[in-house]
Amino acid sequence: MAFFILYIIVEHTFVASDIFYMDWSQIDVWKLLAGLGLFLFGISLLEEAIKSLAGRSFKSFLQHQTGNPIKAVIAGALTTAVMQSSSMVILLVMSFTGAGIIGLKNGIGMILGANLGTTITGWIVTLLGFKINLESFYIPVTAIGSLGFIFFSDGRLHLLSKLLFGFGMMFMGLHFMKDGFIDFTQNADLSVLEGKPLILFLLFGFVLAAAIRSSAASMMIFITSLASGSIDLMQAGFLAIGADLGTTITGLLGTINGNHIRKKTGWSQFYINVFTAIFTIILIKPLFGIIAYAGIKDPLVALVTFHSTFNLMGIVLILPFLGKLTDLLDKYISDDQPDNARFLPYINSKDVLSSLDALEAETLLFIKKASEIRKIFFVYTKGKTPTEQYYDLKTYENEIFNLSAMFMQNKLSAAEAEKIQNLYSSIRSATLAVKDIKDIIHNMDEFKQSVNDEVFEMFENIMESEKIFHNEFEVLIQSNVNGEIMEDLILQNEKNYTNIKAHAFKLYNKYMDIDLASLLNMVREMRDSRKLLLTAYQQYCGSLMVNKN
Repeated sequence: MAFFILYIIVEHTFVASDIFYMDWSQIDVWKLLAGLGLFLFGISLLEEAIKSLAGRSFKSFLQHQTGNPIKAVIAGALTTAVMQSSSMVILLVMSFTGAGIIGLKNGIGMILGANLGTTITGWIVTLLGFKINLESFYIPVTAIGSLGFIFFSDGRLHLLSKLLFGFGMMFMGLHFMKDGFIDFTQNADLSVLEGKPLILFLLFGFVLAAAIRSSAASMMIFITSLASGSIDLMQAGFLAIGADLGTTITGLLGTINGNHIRKKTGWSQFYINVFTAIFTIILIKPLFGIIAYAGIKDPLVALVTFHSTFNLMGIVLILPFLGKLTDLLDKYISDDQPDNARFLPYINSKDVLSSLDALEAETLLFIKKASEIRKIFFVYTKGKTPTEQYYDLKTYENEIFNLSAMFMQNKLSAAEAEKIQNLYSSIRSATLAVKDIKDIIHNMDEFKQSVNDEVFEMFENIMESEKIFHNEFEVLIQSNVNGEIMEDLILQNEKNYTNIKAHAFKLYNKYMDIDLASLLNMVREMRDSRKLLLTAYQQYCGSLMVNKN
């Protein structure tokens, strides 16, 4: 919708101007479409290869380098400065977040840094006259990657070749899209904008950068035009702002057919750049005033200083609110995944390592969910009934088994097979823990309505003991340990069962009309349910030990 509105604004604003008399027929539509296809194909190959190659050491390294938003910003800036392409870094970040290697919040931090890092190209062009040759980069990468992808049929070399091939395809696509506009941009005379409102310069910068997929290349055109006197410094500033907005098109294209994480990452760049652009437009005159006050007289240096300054300003303004931005993206961009499973839907079934990580995370989430549903049987809240939620849990269990079956077809080591068995057993135990309570719900209702004060008081004590158990189990699972707390809960469970059973016999001796069989059945099932829930967590912890070994 935003782009449609922008198009209407541009069309109606330019219709009376000379810019629509440029030779638009010089745009090669087929090269644009071919470039788009290669670009999307390259992203797909790249993300698949990254998922497969991302072993623990690589993931640990990457997560360490982006361990917090500030480090992520620095990593994004330095990486972009070295690669001299914010588009390339943003696409890589989208692949990393989409593959689950780095978190969304830190991925957005890298994008903030990439916006600053890309301004280095302008400094190089201004100070050294360097010009990037994209073709000389992607041809050898594509050649090596494609040949390796064909001749190395399996193993790490095959995956490395696939990564290079995807990398090459992605930038070949960008090059084709750029070529589709090359004749048009080479003949674009910005002097036709002379005397026009400054907003037109921003819109032209947006369209140009969006077309050639590069703010750096756009800045070269603007710097050249500024040097030739075709435009003044203020006009060049609006062009630079527009170019930064135009580069968001690359990220938005990368969201096509991507999972919800990749979409959030791509759209985050758009929102960041729009906010930065609005703030910069408001402060553009003071910013240029500060640059002039600093003694920078060369208009070319002033332009690249302005470009770096407003991107740095964007980082300073947005970084403190990175968590809020992440929350908004989570809220407004829906998860394209099943109702229950959160990790397994995005696994690469060929990569056993990341698949096991996902199954491990899914199992812990399942245990927590089972504990929550079990608790609802004792403290009922509004919404679905506890029994309905139990059947939802069963659906969740089936989802896990069905989704994990994909990577079970791989050749597994003995340790990997043992880990999976522990995790499956953990899930089954957690489900049975809830089932045991579901099966005695009628007994609980019966004793809850008892007219015998002592029986009712006993029932209330049982409910209170369940509340205490759940609080202690939450402490156990949050502490992520399997030691003294676990042993204490196991002993308490048995002791509690013995005491309640003895109390039940005393009441039966006193009141012979008590349904002793139902009462004993209820307390036994509660004991077994607790035991199964504790066993589920023990089995989960056991899988972690297998992983370490």
